[in-house]
Amino acid sequence: MNSLRPAIDPVIEKLLGFINLSSGAHDSAFFQNMDALFEYATLEVDDPSHPVYQRAFRLLRAALEGKTNTSGPLQDGRQAQTVLDLCEYELLPGYLKFHANVLFHQSDDFLFNSFFIARAIELILRNGPLDRPVADTYLLVLKQLNDYVGHRPLATLETHKMEPNAHEWIRPLPLFVAGAGAAFGRYRLLIERSMETLKACNPMILREALFDLNQLDELAVDPRALDFDHPVNRRPNHHFGQWDEHTVNERGYYKRFIVHQITLDAMLERIETTTDIDYDELLTEGGAVLACTMLMGSGISGSGPGAFDS
Repeated sequence: MNSLRPAIDPVIEKLLGFINLSSGAHDSAFFQNMDALFEYATLEVDDPSHPVYQRAFRLLRAALEGKTNTSGPLQDGRQAQTVLDLCEYELLPGYLKFHANVLFHQSDDFLFNSFFIARAIELILRNGPLDRPVADTYLLVLKQLNDYVGHRPLATLETHKMEPNAHEWIRPLPLFVAGAGAAFGRYRLLIERSMETLKACNPMILREALFDLNQLDELAVDPRALDFDHPVNRRPNHHFGQWDEHTVNERGYYKRFIVHQITLDAMLERIETTTDIDYDELLTEGGAVLACTMLMGSGISGSGPGAFDS
């Protein structure tokens, strides 16, 4: 028996309570608890052949079944059951099928981390899982989940509006969420060290780069492959990453920053394979490089829609 099981039981109960009673309002504690569940599920020796997200869902279902017909917020667990079913059996397989052409190279463990699942469940709750047929809810949530296009170099007239094709939209993988910290996984230590670097950075440098850490709600990675030799990627500016121009907060600032997986993997490769330099020193170096990469991307894309004119 896993010695951490007694500690995770209250976390699972809080997750189920939120899923069963919430209408989808953002709660950073929900993300923290989902992250703790994923970290625990990674250690589950009883089910090592399945992706971590499936192990996490199995733990939630087992706990929900044990709480059914008992007193408390889970005595009627129909909403929680509906949300779990819709997320695991409809939305996630549908997401993979919808993006089969661009995500075939990625594993389920990479694509469906704790924060991705939390975002997906948030959207399901906002769309009233008990109020309409499952198929209708699934299509609505899938459309809302795919909320990022990225650099799209199409020359058009200002009076001409070119709408992206539905398959150009995708959901970046959240690696950091304000209030919840960095997601469990291979990038966590690098992200945490980068955030520490940005917090300690000279305010003048941050202003010059048009970057305010307090405006950052989410740091995410684009899961699509980046072909450096393709003509659309000849402008190297966007290799640094960029603010997502479709996510703007109430103060007029961008709030989600997107980085490329190839950038993160290159940093991790140096950290994990270099043997003649202290690991902590390598991690600090990697965190500084990622912080500088974000500052360069921010300086190019601006802090909000009004940062640069044409």
